[in-house]
Amino acid sequence: MLKFASKLFQVKPFKAYYHHLPKYWISSAGESHNLQGYKFFQKGNYQDAYSQFLQALAEEEKAGSQNKKLKLNIFINLGNTANILGYFSEAQEALSKGLKLAISQYGDNSLEAAQIYSALGTVYIEFG
Repeated sequence: MLKFASKLFQVKPFKAYYHHLPKYWISSAGESHNLQGYKFFQKGNYQDAYSQFLQALAEEEKAGSQNKKLKLNIFINLGNTANILGYFSEAQEALSKGLKLAISQYGDNSLEAAQIYSALGTVYIEFG
């Protein structure tokens, strides 16, 4: 039953960041890794997606990026992918960091925060 519930409430990667973004506009290594991770996720290659999202986060932190929308996107993608792979503590950590960022940027009632609350709920169902 829990497996079914987790599939039912599974959150997809947050693609809104790339919805209208042509390839030549990708300006950082973090963006590139995040986009590559998204592509792996779409193909069901979750381990490679997870590695790409980790690399994206590392690149953004190394560069001292102030692109909070990208960082939020990476945290959501990383948390959702970690949850699918069964890395529950990593999923909770990434989503919690993303939630703090979402609330500080957009407020507690934002779509971004709601998406993360939903993803955290899925982690708690799995972690149970």
